[in-house]
Amino acid sequence: MARTLISNLRGGIGPTGVQGVQGLPGTNATPSDAAVAGYISTPGTSSTKTAMRTVLDVQAIDLASAAKIPIHSSLNFKTRVGAERLAGGQYRTDITPMSMHVRGAGPTYYVDPVNGSNANNGLTWATAVADPAYASLLNSSAAAEIVVRGGFYTRAQCPQIYRNIIIRAEEGTRPIFAAVDTVPTWTVTGASYVYKVTKTGLIGVFDQKFRDADGDPTELIPVANTSAVASTPGSWYSSGTELFIRLADNRAPDSSVLVNMNARVLTVNAAVVGNYSAYYEGIEFWVGADARLTEKGTDCRFLAKNCKFKFSGAGNGLTILGMALTVLENCEASKNYLDGFNYHESSGRLGEIVEINCVGRKNGKIAGSQNGSSAHDGMNIVRVGGLYELNAGGNIADVSGTKTHNIGVTAKNSTGYDYDFYTETGMWMDSCVATGSTVSLYANLGGTIYLRNTVYTGTKNVADGTVTTY
Repeated sequence: MARTLISNLRGGIGPTGVQGVQGLPGTNATPSDAAVAGYISTPGTSSTKTAMRTVLDVQAIDLASAAKIPIHSSLNFKTRVGAERLAGGQYRTDITPMSMHVRGAGPTYYVDPVNGSNANNGLTWATAVADPAYASLLNSSAAAEIVVRGGFYTRAQCPQIYRNIIIRAEEGTRPIFAAVDTVPTWTVTGASYVYKVTKTGLIGVFDQKFRDADGDPTELIPVANTSAVASTPGSWYSSGTELFIRLADNRAPDSSVLVNMNARVLTVNAAVVGNYSAYYEGIEFWVGADARLTEKGTDCRFLAKNCKFKFSGAGNGLTILGMALTVLENCEASKNYLDGFNYHESSGRLGEIVEINCVGRKNGKIAGSQNGSSAHDGMNIVRVGGLYELNAGGNIADVSGTKTHNIGVTAKNSTGYDYDFYTETGMWMDSCVATGSTVSLYANLGGTIYLRNTVYTGTKNVADGTVTTY
């Protein structure tokens, strides 16, 4: 199916943040730290408080405009993506996730976790069903759209993808799809403040009573044995069949304690064969193992707006395997075990990726190259706007034949590998900012980074590659 440009379509305003870069200096500028401080605001404690450029709106871009930034021809990008620089360091694009969705047949179903009932038909709010998984199976799996009222949905209530589908939050509400189990009964052990339950297949424990600086529930620390649990408030240990915990305030476990399971709340049903197009909007995923979308045909699409992918206990926040097209707008991947956003081929199938105004931050719970966003295997990617920071590996790392064009992207403050932008092939950077890491730009294995109007404060690592202007 041809991908049609939707003209004069105005998209939603991106996350509110501190104003980003203003009036970037000339090509390949390398200002002092003091000079960069004039371009980049001091980061806050959450992504909504951290400097980033936003994509203001979406509309047809004048290809003849001097402000038009063409995607470099070396990417051979088939999806039309227009980006245009506006005053004040902001951007607009001519693509949205919804504009690329292929709508399925069937009705719209409504989900209300409080007033809904799975005895209802789900066709109006007055007759809403109680959980999204049930809605996705109504009418012989022919739903075209599911509208979900805000609330907390455990893994049994979260739908798999069966067909072309829209799953979106009711306006003004925030559904959370969580790969968690609640535990009604804990057993007191002989050790002070230590409780246990028979439980297998878990990868973490949350305590919602206490929130971190980002407003997220705290995660208990995994330790090596029951003795370590007894001596460590805010910890957990699994023997494989039993879970032992000690909460930070030494209280008995209550309904605020949730067990993160080695399961997925965003995935494609194994029976699906052929193409599908899935659009999600306004959903927060506590992903469990990871959120994983795999190609089933030659034109599979995953499209998301205003979604979050968080708390992977075993893999990436969002894993895309061989999808023909992935478009993410105002999405965040944070606090995941490995990468935030991760893209690979599947069965020899490659695809194209567009990240618009996305955030990849605080990913990587183990040592290694755990990145904010990372494309592999020739899955070429375009990023417009957005912020990638505080990741254990490089903040952005595109490898194994991937070519990438980054426009107005900020990457900073890697906590482990200590670099911001990394490539092994070709990376084009237009009006980007790299700061706070020792190595801002890392061209490896013969790769080349091409700069235009880009600010960086760290060093360049070009032992195996090249950094130049274009």
